[in-house]
Amino acid sequence: MAALLPVPNIGSQIERAIAAYLYFSFGGAPTAPNFYFSNDWKPRVPPLIDVLAHKSAEEIRHQRVETYMVRIEAKWPGTVQPGTVNPDYNWTQINSLIGVVMAAMSQTDNLADGYRATALGITVAGRKLSVLGTWAVTGASTTDIANNSDMAAFYCDYIEFKGSQRAEAAAEGLFLKEIRNFEVRASNLSDDSQFPALTFDGADTLNWTFTDGFYPEPAFWVIAKSPNGINWNNAAAEASGTRAYNIAGTGTQYWRVYRSSDGVSLAYPESNIVQATAA
Repeated sequence: MAALLPVPNIGSQIERAIAAYLYFSFGGAPTAPNFYFSNDWKPRVPPLIDVLAHKSAEEIRHQRVETYMVRIEAKWPGTVQPGTVNPDYNWTQINSLIGVVMAAMSQTDNLADGYRATALGITVAGRKLSVLGTWAVTGASTTDIANNSDMAAFYCDYIEFKGSQRAEAAAEGLFLKEIRNFEVRASNLSDDSQFPALTFDGADTLNWTFTDGFYPEPAFWVIAKSPNGINWNNAAAEASGTRAYNIAGTGTQYWRVYRSSDGVSLAYPESNIVQATAA
């Protein structure tokens, strides 16, 4: 028997995807707190958000679609600093910290019948890691990209809030802590009806595949580009049925493709990201 390739660790994928999603929900650097996942070796430095997917059940029998219990912990230094004018600053800040987490995890596009918009946001943020390497985007090394290469087909499709835990003590010192619990369902999915598969031919053309299925063909495809993976601009809008775009003369850019009803507005879910260099 040949050596087996490892299957993705869904719990680890969920943690990294949620951390990436929350990073962007806080507005990214320099306003975001520090983010960590369970197997992250780095020392925890508050203010921080720690994401732990700690227990799962197989949602669809024999399909490896897992529903995880996910604990999101916000931590803030609890000691009053010298010269502090407002002694209540710390507890208001921890409330704001966990408040952004709850807002991010409560995004809906169907009148609060479910948080599908959050699930899609987590999916997109997680998939970006396979190309961008880190949720901070800048400063990613080839090792960062390799470490997150398993995220290319990550897919989250269900979020449910499971309540809060409060007043927990932190053994390493005086910190304020807030904990929120969620049920998160995720798997790995290659379905170009949901996520158009974008590729680069190595010369000057982006190509993508799309099959009518979960989503119908949009009226337009919008091609977006970025010099750094952070700041994005619409490069072109192509009519329904288009599957290629020439990027000659654009240099090195990150690219992705969106659905659009009008050629301007962008609709989730988007394609994967590719980094392409064209003369």
